[in-house]
Amino acid sequence: MKSSTSQLISENIRVIFLGAGRPDKGKEHPALRETLEGSRVLDWLLQAYPKNAVDKQFIGGYKFNELINNHENLRYLENRDWEETGPVGSLFKAELPKDGVLFVSYSDTLYRSNTVQQLMMHIDI
Repeated sequence: MKSSTSQLISENIRVIFLGAGRPDKGKEHPALRETLEGSRVLDWLLQAYPKNAVDKQFIGGYKFNELINNHENLRYLENRDWEETGPVGSLFKAELPKDGVLFVSYSDTLYRSNTVQQLMMHIDI
């Protein structure tokens, strides 16, 4: 992929993290759990995307007040009905872009930046 194309794509990226649900084990929100490297899951995920991504949203519900304002470059939206609506209800709370590249991810799934880069290589703009 050409660097100019890569730059154009990264400047048009929007990311939505779905993180409203309760964890299967324990009480700590999965996005706030520490990884083996000592960072939190949400930190890891944010580092997977280009720093100049236009918009990063986190849709929360479970322990929402513990999550908000942990990252200044992340917009927090609340799904108050998360127990009834699940991830699809959370996605409906998101502000979906009309243009650009959209990634939607669960907030408790770890992946590296090379995964995002590989996906970006297959985007036609």
